[in-house]
Amino acid sequence: AGIGAQWGGRWGVPFAELLQHASSVSNGSELRLGYKYPWRSGRLWIRPYASLGVRSSELNDYYYGVRDVEASAARPAYQAHAGVFPELGMLAAYRLTGRWRLLAGWSAMRLPGTVARSPIVEHRTVHSITLGTMYDLSPEVDAWPRHWPLIARLFYGVKGLDFYQHN
Repeated sequence: AGIGAQWGGRWGVPFAELLQHASSVSNGSELRLGYKYPWRSGRLWIRPYASLGVRSSELNDYYYGVRDVEASAARPAYQAHAGVFPELGMLAAYRLTGRWRLLAGWSAMRLPGTVARSPIVEHRTVHSITLGTMYDLSPEVDAWPRHWPLIARLFYGVKGLDFYQHN
């Protein structure tokens, strides 16, 4: 959960988001600052972006730490601290019809040292690819609206040992 703001024009869109872990388990938070540059031509919309996320030690330790009860000979106990996560990416949408879109995205995030040293992390750079379709359910379809929509995001995950203990 969180709050964000963005402001832009022809030169692009700087943005800021303050996020809090949705469950009260970690009490972690993240401040994300970034810049995106939306571009469109005909049916194609592309938005490259760059951001820096500053994550609290509580959030990093929840996802990348290893508690004593989770530790083993192959996975020693580890406590992650606060860190900065730079990310570069690109999102794209292609309008198939008035309501259907093809979606694609790519991003690369560099993990800070405090996370990269965790025994459960294999690679310091994390690549992500997104592919999908979207159907617009709004009553009045504007293929490329000129106003900025309200965007809400909700993420859910489980920590490794918690998942295995409950399943």
